[in-house]
Amino acid sequence: MITTILLLIFTGFLVGIISAFFGVGGGIITIPILYSLFPDIPPEVMIGSSLCIITVNSLRNALVLKKIGKSINKNLCIILIFGISTGAIIGTQITTILPAKAIKIIFGVFALIVAIKTAIYKMPTQQAKELKLSNKIMIYAFFSNINAGIISGITGIGGGAVMIPLFLTILKIPLNLVSTYSNISMTAGAMVGTIRFMLIPAQLPLFNNKLLDFGQVGMINIPIVLLILIGAFTSTKIGVKLGESVKPTLSKLLFSILLIIISIKIFFSVFA
Repeated sequence: MITTILLLIFTGFLVGIISAFFGVGGGIITIPILYSLFPDIPPEVMIGSSLCIITVNSLRNALVLKKIGKSINKNLCIILIFGISTGAIIGTQITTILPAKAIKIIFGVFALIVAIKTAIYKMPTQQAKELKLSNKIMIYAFFSNINAGIISGITGIGGGAVMIPLFLTILKIPLNLVSTYSNISMTAGAMVGTIRFMLIPAQLPLFNNKLLDFGQVGMINIPIVLLILIGAFTSTKIGVKLGESVKPTLSKLLFSILLIIISIKIFFSVFA
């Protein structure tokens, strides 16, 4: 049990560094590690717990960004929140229908796609200095976040890997505001997914461990969430400092390699 606790805290430590370093939600790291630690537990538990972690992390990030003076457009925020929340409801419903193997395959495929997109994506040479909204842009924002919400609900990631490129290239959101809108969106989508998974009853015992089974609320395991958050909160500053010291091109390359390794491991666990 002590070993499991230490591994979960260490997982959170890695999540804190990697999410801050690469600027994405920690689900892309949390999910495959949880699959490895608890291979016989239903994927819904991993997805729900990951979304709960992302809710807390993203809300924390959004509040920090607001505190330092990042201004936002309230109308755009409403559209983004409504879009990702709608998608999250659809995505979480899909997970109750799909078999465990299919969910893992979808996660592996998505990780591979994000790896390729990250590797070939080029930051715009010129960024807009202010946000210019139109009805067309608002429609794009809504539907892009529906897609992000669906992927979030199915895979357990926050959706940042989907939203950030779209925010930059389609919505033309200024680079300095992308993280703010992304974290606001992820908070809403992950929160909807968290509530939905809490309402799905779990057949106990799942873990055959008194502490973990006692803390099971629906498809979310509170001890796992808390242990990972403890690790994440201690390492976020390390990730921020690393992100400031590494060139964006190297950061993209490292992130792509990491995602490829994760997707290969997921495929191996499914088909081996």
